Amino acid sequence: FYLTQSLQKRLENHISGEFLRKSIDILLTGCEVSLWLVEQFANDLKRSFPILNIQAISSNKILDLFGQDISVPSLGFPFAQQTQDLDDTVSIIVSHGWGTFGTLSCSNL
Repeated sequence: FYLTQSLQKRLENHISGEFLRKSIDILLTGCEVSLWLVEQFANDLKRSFPILNIQAISSNKILDLFGQDISVPSLGFPFAQQTQDLDDTVSIIVSHGWGTFGTLSCSNL
């Protein structure tokens, strides 16, 4: 229910022009096999909602950027704190049994 409401609000904001260009609408994250699943799901969502900015990013990369006192530089990687806005972003965290520490740690950010 929350996901539906959030998607509707994001779509309305895009249609009315009230969105930030660097704002991510849906952020999907996972690690290992879950990351592959997340990337496929993100692809499906992009086809269903082409107006939304949907990103699939490794949970380890998110931890590098946001989960430490000193962020790790992301040289050669298009996602960084300065290039993307995560305020009010819908986040979907996928794990196959919560066995990967990176994904579990992302849920605490």
